Amino acid sequence: LNFWATWCGPCRAEFPEFVRFDREHAADNVEVRFVSLDDATDLPLVRRFLDEHGVTDPSFLYTGREDVTSQLAAGVGGAIPITMITDGTGAVKSVTVGTSSYDDLERRVAAVRRGETPS
Repeated sequence: LNFWATWCGPCRAEFPEFVRFDREHAADNVEVRFVSLDDATDLPLVRRFLDEHGVTDPSFLYTGREDVTSQLAAGVGGAIPITMITDGTGAVKSVTVGTSSYDDLERRVAAVRRGETPS
């Protein structure tokens, strides 16, 4: 799960890496899901951004009123991007606050698949 927003420069910078990772690992039963933290009124911007990057898999828009980032990772104070890697049961095994590269994703996903906790 990648939590991002159209107004977040680091989110925009890492986004192509996540799209490439999703495409290249689809046969490995690995999926990237995007959760936009944009305001609900910015849905057209979110859709345009996803379309520009060729995202066709399900993506989501968080519409809650609470600051979800503090719930995802304690002490982040609204920082994004946040990436969570889950195992096959949906249990969160890794949380990263800040940008991730393709290689970071590959390393962390491989660790989770081996039953390890990524560093």
